[in-house]
Amino acid sequence: MLTLQFLEALAIILWMYFLWRRRRFYIMMLQLPGPMGLPFVGLAFDYIRLKRKIRLRTILFKMYGKTVLTWIGITPVLVTCEPKILEDIFMSPHCNNRSSVVDKAISSCLGLGLLTLKDNHWNERRKLLSPSFKNNAVLRFVPVLNIESNYLVTLLGEFVDRGELNLLPELNKWSFKIAAQITMGDEVRNQANYKNGNLLESYKALNNLIPIGVVMPWLRNKYLGKLFSYEKRRIEATTQSNAFIRDIIDKRLSGSTKTSSEPALIDRILHLVRIGDLSYDDVMGEFSNIIFAASDTLSITVNNVLILLAMFPDYQDKVFEELTEVFPSGGAFEVSQASLEKLVQLDQVLHETMRLIPAVPLLIRQTSQDIQLSNGYKIPEGVTIMIDIFHTHRNTDTWGPQANAFNPDNFLPENKRARQPYAYLPFSKGKKTCLGWKLSLISAKLALAKILRNYVLSTTFLYKDLQFIDNTTMKLGVQPSLAVNRRV
Repeated sequence: MLTLQFLEALAIILWMYFLWRRRRFYIMMLQLPGPMGLPFVGLAFDYIRLKRKIRLRTILFKMYGKTVLTWIGITPVLVTCEPKILEDIFMSPHCNNRSSVVDKAISSCLGLGLLTLKDNHWNERRKLLSPSFKNNAVLRFVPVLNIESNYLVTLLGEFVDRGELNLLPELNKWSFKIAAQITMGDEVRNQANYKNGNLLESYKALNNLIPIGVVMPWLRNKYLGKLFSYEKRRIEATTQSNAFIRDIIDKRLSGSTKTSSEPALIDRILHLVRIGDLSYDDVMGEFSNIIFAASDTLSITVNNVLILLAMFPDYQDKVFEELTEVFPSGGAFEVSQASLEKLVQLDQVLHETMRLIPAVPLLIRQTSQDIQLSNGYKIPEGVTIMIDIFHTHRNTDTWGPQANAFNPDNFLPENKRARQPYAYLPFSKGKKTCLGWKLSLISAKLALAKILRNYVLSTTFLYKDLQFIDNTTMKLGVQPSLAVNRRV
């Protein structure tokens, strides 16, 4: 009896100590608007019930304002889509790291790299990799982009007059080929798992597993993960992707294969291994991070541009008129950086697409020290901050009452100058701006120029029926199908 009473008393003391250690969170909760959700669960069940639909946050912002405090499990999460608050966050030296929950979910699937490294380790890695993404270095990839985009244009010819079809699977294959070749070199073409599509399927599986590991972190427990098959799927996908990368690295380091005939990031990065600036494990994680980040975002962006132009044919015609001026003949024409700079209409359409349907809908950070926001609220150390890019890009305070409408004029020079700089952030902002943003824009514009010069896209799917799903990268609830016809 005394033993039971002792255990009960001990449990009460430990619980009180736990609450006392977290008192800063509960004080913040009394100041900031937002729902707590269920005990120990927060809004996790609502998120799962709505199948990760972004409209859960739409509801929160309508009910509580543009900056909301909520909970996922026992973790306090500040969610915001206010540009001024985002500026506070991006400019703070104490909000540079991702949430530890997110870091663990990503690193368990992709290994350590720029997506997950923290503080000084991140700074050192960024300095080492930055030269590979300078403008002159990026332009070296234009020939590869032309070749692969010509293959894509030829492939789309098989879709002509076949009615409305889902183009995303083919765009996924195209963008993955570009990401793998630019990262690992042209020898990837000889890899069996690359050619048969198994490697792409592995990265797609990882893309689905990461958000599950964030929302349900208990699945990363070895035993619970096995019980619900999460661990089995994670191991299968990571084993295949790692084997692909390891095989190429080993052959390169041993000298059994020659340097790529085409430029590739592996040439620069393995040089860093040879001189001792990076370890073998460093580059394993980094290559996996780069391939993952580059391939999915590119295909999603190109696909979404095609969808929106199919829904708004007047803008598609304007882009086509511009393309015929720069490229009088269709077919497999070569695109240069100089010609891309002339495509002003296409550039505006591309950026408006990234505004309405950002490839990455969320960024998640964690405070390493207390920070003061410009709205007067103090956010304590250890709070997860959810930067809602999707709703920031549709914030009516910035973009006006028609913020949800497709309007490429939003990116006319005079409109860009008048806008708050943190109202548009498709590649993040500040210190951790996406390293590959220049390469991403060139890749997307080049492919779109070739596709839209040769084909006209149409669809019966309505813009108002688009549904948006949170994922590591943006996902549509129902993928619109497009009809492809040749331009005359």
